[in-house]
Amino acid sequence: MLFNQATFLTSAANLRNLPKTQLPEIAFIGRSNVGKSSLINAIVGNAKIAKTSKTPGRTQQINFFKLPEFIIVDLPGYGYASAPIKVIQKWQEFNLEYIKNRQQLKLVFILIDSRIGFKELDLNLIEQLNEAGVKCRIIYTKVDQLNKSEIEILKSITTFNDRYPLLEPNALIASSKNKEGIERIRKVILHYIIS
Repeated sequence: MLFNQATFLTSAANLRNLPKTQLPEIAFIGRSNVGKSSLINAIVGNAKIAKTSKTPGRTQQINFFKLPEFIIVDLPGYGYASAPIKVIQKWQEFNLEYIKNRQQLKLVFILIDSRIGFKELDLNLIEQLNEAGVKCRIIYTKVDQLNKSEIEILKSITTFNDRYPLLEPNALIASSKNKEGIERIRKVILHYIIS
């Protein structure tokens, strides 16, 4: 399976517009400006397929990228964004509708900025995913901005509280800039789409 065969499939702003495919889906979500689009670009080896921006809240619809045997899903970020509050609430509600109703969704990667760590919004999301019966896994992003000892501390964080049974215990680390962790993430994706 070649990750570099990704193509943009569609964007959706409501459940009616979701693509009608049966391919397994792997979704990426995180706080605004956590680096979702940059990470997706690194995973598929295309620096321009997912639009990136320094403006929080650039992704305002669910974007779907098709690969030969699965789909990568870029969900709008949560938390602060440069958009009206009602618009933010609308896309965050849509995120949850998609997560709760999408049968072919195999895994949600929750991206955490390695320089900031977990916030209450991240924990709330993990709880919502567990309630919806959706498996999830943490990816710490932007690790190229940490020193070696900080990276080692992140690598040592391998288990999470038992109150989140659908949160996979092993966190991943990644840098879109120097491609650290990208191959590992690809292997995890392949594991979930064939299992």
